[in-house]
Formats: sequence, C-alpha cells, structure tokens
Amino acid sequence: AAAAEEAAGGGQADRVGAPHEPRGQRSGHPVFTRRVTRGVEATASVVHMPEHGQWTYCIRLKLLEPGDAGYKSPEVRGFETCQLKSRHWAITSPDGTTQHVDGDGVVGLH
Repeated sequence: AAAAEEAAGGGQADRVGAPHEPRGQRSGHPVFTRRVTRGVEATASVVHMPEHGQWTYCIRLKLLEPGDAGYKSPEVRGFETCQLKSRHWAITSPDGTTQHVDGDGVVGLH
C-alpha cells in the first residue's frame, strides 16, 4: 500500500483491507489497496500463503485512459509516461511490529 502511494505520489486510497488485518482473510484471497493520483492508478495486493508461511504481493501502475474515473490528460497531469523510481514499504506483522523498507523501484524481493 505504501508502495502504491509512493508510485502515485500520494492521494486518496480505496482501502479494501490491509496485510496486517488478517481477520476475514482467507488463504488465496488477496487484500487490495487502490490509489489514484494525477491520473495514475496504483494498486497493491497481497495474499497469504500459509503453506509457505509467507505473504506474496503485486503492485501495478496504470496511466488512466479517457473514460476512467480519475483520468487526467497528459497536459493536466504534467507527464506522458510513469515509472516507479523508489518505494517505501511499511510492513506490519500480525503481532503489530512494523518494518520499513526503502529502495529503488521494485526489485521483486524483500
């Protein structure tokens, strides 16, 4: 979720769940966060894999198109392309401890 915020540069999130809120989380069903800022939609999802004792995640950036809620033209948003250049993860465990991870872009592992 924090990575999604960094990618989109802030904004309002549509928060459906959070990795540290496993109540209602069923194995194989992702927890999802969505944020739209300056015409860029950033989504982050995480799913618990108890058979491996870990979580796995996916983040996605999308330049919104005309007709999409939150769309802004390239002239209004100030750019024609987007790329995740840095990330900040705030990973909260079920016991309430939080670990912060910062780095360049997305490297595919933590």
